[in-house]
Amino acid sequence: MTTLERSSLGSLRLLGSGGQGSVYHAPKARISFAAAAAFKEYKPEWRARVDFGALEAMTVFLEEQTFAEGSRLVERIAWPARLVANAGSPVGFLMPEVPADFRTSLRLPSGATEQRLADLQLLLNPEAYLARVGLAVCERDRYLLAAEVAESLAILHGHGIAVGDLSPKNVLFSLDPAPRCFFVDADAMALPGRSALPQAETPDWEIRSVSGEELATPASDSYKLGLLVLRLLAGDQSTRDPGSLPRSAPADIRDLLVRSLPANPAARPAPSSWVAPLRAAAASANTALPVPARSAPAQAPPTPTPPPRPAAPAPVAPAPQPAPAARVQAHQATTLPAPRPATQALARPPVRNTPPPARASAERRLVPIVSAVGATALGLAGGILPAASVNLSVYGGSGDVSVSGFSAVASWVMYLGIGSVVLASASRLWGRAWLAGSLLCLCGGAAFGWAAWQIFGDVNQAAILSFGPGFWALLAAAVCSILSAVLRGRTS
Repeated sequence: MTTLERSSLGSLRLLGSGGQGSVYHAPKARISFAAAAAFKEYKPEWRARVDFGALEAMTVFLEEQTFAEGSRLVERIAWPARLVANAGSPVGFLMPEVPADFRTSLRLPSGATEQRLADLQLLLNPEAYLARVGLAVCERDRYLLAAEVAESLAILHGHGIAVGDLSPKNVLFSLDPAPRCFFVDADAMALPGRSALPQAETPDWEIRSVSGEELATPASDSYKLGLLVLRLLAGDQSTRDPGSLPRSAPADIRDLLVRSLPANPAARPAPSSWVAPLRAAAASANTALPVPARSAPAQAPPTPTPPPRPAAPAPVAPAPQPAPAARVQAHQATTLPAPRPATQALARPPVRNTPPPARASAERRLVPIVSAVGATALGLAGGILPAASVNLSVYGGSGDVSVSGFSAVASWVMYLGIGSVVLASASRLWGRAWLAGSLLCLCGGAAFGWAAWQIFGDVNQAAILSFGPGFWALLAAAVCSILSAVLRGRTS
């Protein structure tokens, strides 16, 4: 099979890095059976340890599959599809990019969210943790995900391929539209008799903890599948005790688990033996999603007891509503405060002499309107009147009307900007209003200065006429501030 050059992959975008190397999105790469390709590039110190011959055999294996079988493999596994070289030396390989469905959003303690790959290790935790980070997973989802892992292993074993380092860090999950799994780090899987990478085991998932058998065999995969099913259903990271299964687990699931974990490889059931019992258990499993724990209401400081009031009528409990059928994402749920007891005394703030809400709202809306009108009027007075007086004094009332008119408009824009800045400050409308006023002031002043220079031909005099008459600016500022302060005081 033809090896691709790294330079032909297009502008690479980093997706993630690990101990062996980095993974990039390869926009110009095309591989069989997949819509998008990713490029895994080994670190220089790792390349000497990679059996690129075995890796090439994996790419050839994929090309030999029928369309149906190749598609079935690629939709479940990030299988190596093409070798990639740099200046003729192999540096990595192309594989299917992880679909977006296999990413999740986690809620952090700070309240922010983090996007990351959804590996199965997230689900090996109690429901309280899952609810806290915003993962809504029910018991049926767990059974279906376990069945998907078992079915994928059965497909691989049918081709004589062993996963080897089967652990929840190497298996991703998706719950929408239905529970599915996706295997990564497929370059560590073992074809019959050879492996592209040295075999290793994830801590606490070692087959060597119970047996000295060979690594990366279908039998070692069967042991780790049993361990994965146990920990996934129990919501536990490290248990090896079949008694940790939920009490609702069916008897045939318990039997398969007990037979999967002994040291004798021949006694372990094949992954295909798990698929039907797990799907049957899912059909009757609980579908309720975990609910985030409600936080206790904050303790208010002691307040004086108000005079006794007539007892309020007892609240009527709302009729129960049916639970929604669609999945409720926990990170979209709102934590409600605990209901207040009917007899709890409330400290009432002192009554203030405030206008009715409708009147206050109307007056509040008048603040920017009246202030803007005032700024516009004063801008006109501060711009047009000086420009007209300049025109009359220089040209005797019959000068260049176009230049004079331009100076009037420019002066008005300048003073309108000054009034807008003051309005923004007086009304606490920081941000865009303040910036817009500043820009108006600068642009209008520059334009008026140019017009004055055209009229007088003296740069110094033009500068004085542009920015000297601060009286009008101060007057506009004072009026806008007073109007805003008065109206805000009436509506506070």
